Amino acid sequence: MYTPHLQYWVAITITLTIIALLVMFFGDVQGKYSGLLGILAIIYITGFPLLRGYYFYALSDGFGHLGYVRDVGTYSIIQRTNLYPGMHLEAGIIGLITSHSPETSIMLMIPMAVLLFTLSVGVAVRRLTNHQTSTSVGVLMSLFIAPNMSAQNPLLEPTPSSVAIFFSAFPILVLLFLIDQRKWQYTTILLISFVSLLLFHPQYAVAFILFTATVSFLIYLLPTRIPGRISRDTGILSIILGILIYGWIIDKTGMRGALVYLMRSVLEIGETSSAGIQTRGEGLAAVGTSIIEIALKILSPKIFLCILAVATIIRIEAVRRSRLRRWYLSHASVYFISCSTVALFIIVYSSIGQLIQAVRYSAFLLVFITIFAALGVGISQKNRLGSLKIGLTIILIICLVVTVPVYFLSPYIYQGSPNTPESEFTGYDITFTYQGEAGVATTRGEPDRFWTGLYGDYENRVQGPRSDNKVLADIDSNRAESYYVPYHWNSSTPSGAISKEIYVISSERAKEIDVELYSGLRFTKDELRLLETDTRSKKIVDTKGNTVYLVHPME
Repeated sequence: MYTPHLQYWVAITITLTIIALLVMFFGDVQGKYSGLLGILAIIYITGFPLLRGYYFYALSDGFGHLGYVRDVGTYSIIQRTNLYPGMHLEAGIIGLITSHSPETSIMLMIPMAVLLFTLSVGVAVRRLTNHQTSTSVGVLMSLFIAPNMSAQNPLLEPTPSSVAIFFSAFPILVLLFLIDQRKWQYTTILLISFVSLLLFHPQYAVAFILFTATVSFLIYLLPTRIPGRISRDTGILSIILGILIYGWIIDKTGMRGALVYLMRSVLEIGETSSAGIQTRGEGLAAVGTSIIEIALKILSPKIFLCILAVATIIRIEAVRRSRLRRWYLSHASVYFISCSTVALFIIVYSSIGQLIQAVRYSAFLLVFITIFAALGVGISQKNRLGSLKIGLTIILIICLVVTVPVYFLSPYIYQGSPNTPESEFTGYDITFTYQGEAGVATTRGEPDRFWTGLYGDYENRVQGPRSDNKVLADIDSNRAESYYVPYHWNSSTPSGAISKEIYVISSERAKEIDVELYSGLRFTKDELRLLETDTRSKKIVDTKGNTVYLVHPME
């Protein structure tokens, strides 16, 4: 299923265990080396698709983003309606400078973004603790790659949401520096990094503004040792950032539509809030699993980080209350409480059944959770060989090991691998070139996405195939002749399930997913073999990644 080999999992598991032991028990002596080893591990983990020589590592939306990058290299343009051109521009420029293909250039985005996330978390932890070895602790906790939600965006695939969430750690770091030291250099860097975040994905820019504005309010409202002028400065900064984001999204129809949909959904709360969860649950039950099982596999390490983060803040404040004559809220606690406004978005989106949006804001909070959890590990690290330190180390190692199988999409979480070989692109390219008047359909896959990936978004807008909302029909219903052929051929044959001449593309990856992973939920092995035996179906080309058939309807 194009998933990482056993040797990969074993190597990563051993490496993570060694890093955890070095950081926890030899931090003062080997701190630099463990931090460096952690950075190398991050590069190895996130760069796996490149190191394995994969042609392209993404599905669905990823093809559209590949098309945008191709436009930058071919036409030096970005569509004005593009809501998040940052990743496309960066990948396109890298391709122009290095002569890498668009596929390789866009796959570089994830390793670069996660590396920046790792460094930012390490420096942020050191900033909050003012202890040199804390950097390696931050790097260690970054190895959880907590904002990676595995089965939902953001994940370790080149999409604007994924790149933006990992990049967001950098403006957060700069904000911490600005609050500690009021320097124009930090303000300048923060503005530049915020604009970059806005171009990567405005949704996370909104979350950052919410956090910054809440920090400003709490500094003014609660007893802290942060100077009052910082409250004013961050408040003004929030207004400036808000103006920037308003100026960017005001003419973007996609963002306006999303806001209208959010308001309408809130007013209709309760009517459709559980529909998405119920549909997913029924589909998972059909293949022998459940949302709870997958959630435990993905979320267990993240839950541990959340518990550790909360315990850390409680301990920090308890110690401060016992030692200080006049109690002041710590910087870390101010930042922790400031996350509450972002958490409100999670509650709202969850209540209206928009799990995808709730997951994205959860991923943003997990950037902070990683930092706060690292503070707790840093505190326990200073103990000699206490039971707390030993116990925490054991739990850390277990959670890191549990995280390894969910770094990438895989059958472990009932997902097919996003690895798309060149032969699959070739099959679509040949079909589009010679299809004539016949339509194009697939057993699994979206031809319009492949068209965009192959020829660019500009060409897709000019002459590419158009989507048909009927492809969103339920599994048990008769599918329209759009991009997906009817499941189980509507209990007939390929020629009996259609009413017009059509090219049917069946990829090797799709066969493995439908037959092996989903146990024939959409198509069984025998049903797919009907493409070979149906007398009105003719094999046109086999690229070893795709097999293309021309199917004539039964008269």
